[in-house]
Amino acid sequence: MSFCCQRKRCLTAWVLVAILTGLSALGSTPALAADDIGATVRIVNRVTADLTANVRVLGTGDPVRQNEVIEVAPDALGELKLNDDSKLALGPGSKMTLDTFVYDPAKAKGTIGINLAKGAFRFVTGVASKNSYDIKTPSASIAVRGTIFDIFVDDDGSTWLLLHEGSVDVCNPQGEACRGLLKTCNVTRVASTGVVGLPSSWGDSTEPRTFSFEKAFPFVDKPPTIDPTPLHVRADIEANTCTAPGEAPRQRRADTYEPGPSAEPVLVSEGPPARSQQSYPQSQPQPPVEPELPGIGWSGPYIGVTAGGGWSNPKTEVNCDDPTGTFDTVFNTPNCAYPIETGALERDYDLEPTGALGGVTAGFNVVFGGLVVGIETDISKASISDEIVVSKDVPPTSPGTRRLSQDLEWFGTVRGRVGVAAGNMLFYGTGGLAYGRSTYHYDALYPLGDATANVTTTDWKAGWTAGAGAEFSFGLWSIKAEYLYYDLGDENQRTQFFIFGDRPTPVYFEPEFETNGSIARVGLNMRFN
Repeated sequence: MSFCCQRKRCLTAWVLVAILTGLSALGSTPALAADDIGATVRIVNRVTADLTANVRVLGTGDPVRQNEVIEVAPDALGELKLNDDSKLALGPGSKMTLDTFVYDPAKAKGTIGINLAKGAFRFVTGVASKNSYDIKTPSASIAVRGTIFDIFVDDDGSTWLLLHEGSVDVCNPQGEACRGLLKTCNVTRVASTGVVGLPSSWGDSTEPRTFSFEKAFPFVDKPPTIDPTPLHVRADIEANTCTAPGEAPRQRRADTYEPGPSAEPVLVSEGPPARSQQSYPQSQPQPPVEPELPGIGWSGPYIGVTAGGGWSNPKTEVNCDDPTGTFDTVFNTPNCAYPIETGALERDYDLEPTGALGGVTAGFNVVFGGLVVGIETDISKASISDEIVVSKDVPPTSPGTRRLSQDLEWFGTVRGRVGVAAGNMLFYGTGGLAYGRSTYHYDALYPLGDATANVTTTDWKAGWTAGAGAEFSFGLWSIKAEYLYYDLGDENQRTQFFIFGDRPTPVYFEPEFETNGSIARVGLNMRFN
């Protein structure tokens, strides 16, 4: 009995120890897959977060979560702030994963792992100790010693670093070769093979590169909102004059540098890292710059759909041609004179075609600063039509009847576009070729002698169009509204007038239809840039 109790007491003790151990570990528990570990500060165009194939489009102020893959569209920008107050700016076309986030605010310690797959980034450390950060790229492992630096991961997997403040230690993924990047405004490259290059200035670097400064380090010229006041201007970075002696020091942030030994093995050392008394170039602080570029997102090919309506008020005439000038034996007048004089043959008719149309479109834009120049083509199924029936007495017979109809069945254009971009808005004018297929019909019936005239034609016609519109972009999508005026020319018909059954008179009726009007429509486009 005593032995049994002792076993129960021992088992109870072990359970209590396990529970207490688990509770003590909660002080620095890693964020679960769905836990919020930070939030977006600024989103421009389309930025997505993918967690196990559950993709969501991020907006400003949305949470970000551990294990999410953050991907930035080629015409977009993103800025994040994690719960430890570290900040990240993500350039166009970049991609990263928030691998690990374990942070104890009471101790300012934890493990913060970030995997940068491609693109341009700016990293600003938060309040966690510097050894809490673990930044990886396909070719490098970066140990942070503070506090501001830019990273560019090229398409071939090589990694470039530009130091703005503090220092970092850069190693290949195996940790077999490392170098300390200690001098402000210096750069270093880790090749896709894992070779760690010598730190140097941008202008003196002999490392191979096929990209521009703007692509690799876009946040130098256009600082992000998370770090709006640049410590160094591009001219000083390129000229290697960031720490020229005798220049007044720039104002520095409170948390600038945390000393510590360089990562081992260190193959190259450039001396101790500069501390807060380090001097900076004497240049005026720049105000925050909006990250949008003029015309951002408008370049490249696109496809889309359109829908809208059309209306017109064309002039429609019917002439009478009497080539022989002979007399009508019934009315004892020239063949054309009697119906015209009596009003039986009206010369003008008021057709007012209206209706809807919808179709597809495709185009290509080129951006020159804020000017957008492009070409666009579209084809739509249409039903812009009208029909009128006119009856009038023809003395001494019963009423005669005329019926006219016009139907625009297909409509298409090939147009140039020239516009001005203002952020996500594009205002443009457009003009070029218009074409369409229409069906035209005219018939006349006079009861005396079974007199009839009848003609129907269906024809493709070409002309011109001009108009204007506005387009709003959101990510790779855009919506537009536009107005077009078109003119496809005239359709001239000719039909012989029969009287007394099958005995013709030498008279011809000649309807003339104008094919012009207006179109207003909206569209949805998807760009491939």
